[in-house]
Amino acid sequence: MARTLFTSKYGGSSLSPFESLNLGLHVGDDPIAVAANRELLRKEFSSPALIFMNQSHSAKITEVSSTENGVLDCDAIFTREPNIALAVMVADCIPLLLKTNNMVAAVHVGRRGLLAGIVEAVIDQFQIFSSGPITADIGPAICGQCYEVDPATYQEVVARYPSSATSEAKHRLDLKSGTLNLLTSRGVEVTDWNRCTMHDVGYFSYRRDGVTGRQAGIISL
Repeated sequence: MARTLFTSKYGGSSLSPFESLNLGLHVGDDPIAVAANRELLRKEFSSPALIFMNQSHSAKITEVSSTENGVLDCDAIFTREPNIALAVMVADCIPLLLKTNNMVAAVHVGRRGLLAGIVEAVIDQFQIFSSGPITADIGPAICGQCYEVDPATYQEVVARYPSSATSEAKHRLDLKSGTLNLLTSRGVEVTDWNRCTMHDVGYFSYRRDGVTGRQAGIISL
């Protein structure tokens, strides 16, 4: 049975403004503190490997095996091997974790990745490699009240994912609703943590703080 975890800001070694369980090496934090934070989570999962990504809002997907070494340049990773922990880092974007009885995936879903089709592409991989029902967890992410974009961007996203709409006047995107509706339309059973990273000071939020750390969603078979 798959194990999942969504981290918060708390319980690590990093100092302000990354206090304290920052998992991002790219934000200006002390790399020794970040390594210690990541090691805490690897031990929590009793896993020989905790795999992170260099995320760039792409639709690139990589399969991970026990021979994997290093950080991968992609925005979704999946594995069919047990005891490999997969991590997706966020500070407002959606940490999406998917699982079946023989496959798990960690997916970084931001506006650009959603438009690039990363969610659909990951579901396609499950349908290729796994025959069981897919379930998903949507972790803490910015809510539709907080994610304001320019009018053109709003219209572009809503045209493709209508459930992301809030109002034309405020042009704030509800990416969680768009993602949830996309998943359910493909037969995925979804659990939404329903926490906003910008409202809740227990999570890192780039929109709220600018210079800040990264939390993660983690999953393993």
